[in-house]
Amino acid sequence: MIEGARKTSNTLMLETAKLIKAALINNQHSEKPVSELDVLHKMVKEREKAMDIYEKAGRKDLALKEVKEIGYIRGIMPVEPSEQEIREFISELMKIMTLTIKDTKMVITHVQRKFPTAQKGTIVKIFKSLL
Repeated sequence: MIEGARKTSNTLMLETAKLIKAALINNQHSEKPVSELDVLHKMVKEREKAMDIYEKAGRKDLALKEVKEIGYIRGIMPVEPSEQEIREFISELMKIMTLTIKDTKMVITHVQRKFPTAQKGTIVKIFKSLL
């Protein structure tokens, strides 16, 4: 990732790649490490907040830099499944076994095994709508 950015002489890509590497290393050495995907999600959220602040302050140049960083970070993240894919998978689970609201944690676990990038909130919302 960093070597590719160096070869293309893309400084923004190189800076972003270094930030990603630093964030992942910091996460490994933290007391409660989270998944790499969660680190990337956090980085995107931080840049979205910064982008809003820069736009409100009239700093379009810095907001544009944040947008480009968000695009680069999202480009290396795996694609999230659609709500329809999650809905179909949960429906299949419901055909196999009888599920109640108490089984929410188990459903989240099964869905995230199949779709590691699926967000818990989305899974819960779909599961509740199918009950």
